[in-house]
Amino acid sequence: MCYSVMVAQEIKSLSKRFGSVLVREDQDLLFERERILQNPVWPILQNRIFSGHFAPIYFMNHENNLERQLMRYSAYPPINMLNDKNTAKLSTFNARRDNILSPFWSSAFLIGHGFIALKKFYEWVKVSDLMAAGVVSLSEVVQYFQDQSSRRKLKFESEGKKWKPTPTELMEPLLRKVVIEFFSEAEQPLYAPVVFNQNAQGHPIFSKGFAILTDDPLPEVLMAGHDRSPAFLDEARLEIWLNPKNHSIKELVGVLGCRGELRLLHQLESLGMKSA
Repeated sequence: MCYSVMVAQEIKSLSKRFGSVLVREDQDLLFERERILQNPVWPILQNRIFSGHFAPIYFMNHENNLERQLMRYSAYPPINMLNDKNTAKLSTFNARRDNILSPFWSSAFLIGHGFIALKKFYEWVKVSDLMAAGVVSLSEVVQYFQDQSSRRKLKFESEGKKWKPTPTELMEPLLRKVVIEFFSEAEQPLYAPVVFNQNAQGHPIFSKGFAILTDDPLPEVLMAGHDRSPAFLDEARLEIWLNPKNHSIKELVGVLGCRGELRLLHQLESLGMKSA
């Protein structure tokens, strides 16, 4: 499962590279979305996003031009499943490659295909598993936890609240989990395929939602202690994914398992980029 992602901010260069047409979403509209929710503006304007935030998605429009729109990071259930109690238990921000033919994705797969350009993605892993990869030392993990606790303590004190360590903070580091960030060894944007659909209830603000396709982990992800990763595609395979009407289901599902020569690096999450 993809816990969080950092969107590549080189929007202009990416648009030029792929020849995409921008359907303009003024900042006023972003603020209006947040006014309706009565939330602060920052969650949908930052480059690191979590489920429910907004990000630019590239897709082929009806004129066969590559278009870019802001969409909500979480797809919507099909209208015939809105009252299904089991639907609420499903992840709507990650779509597993081996589950893409299920009824839940019937309003997105073969209908709304696109991609998101990422700079990084983040996962929770067990510290004990992370140590086996040999990239991060135990002393670095301990320092990370100390910095994390210090930031939390300062936040509490600034709000006039009493601070005390949580049960998790009192655990031995090797028994805890930690967030790590993955990024391209070549320092290039990572192209993650997505499926998206319309809001079945026709909400005027939150019109489209997307989910990132995930697959078995890349070797570097598995070595670091996680069992899934986005199904990244190179530019040649993106062309297939973006045109589902021109390809068979077998081709489309198969292309999700082809990630070319992509190599990843990982490190501890940069606390300066973490959202509250």
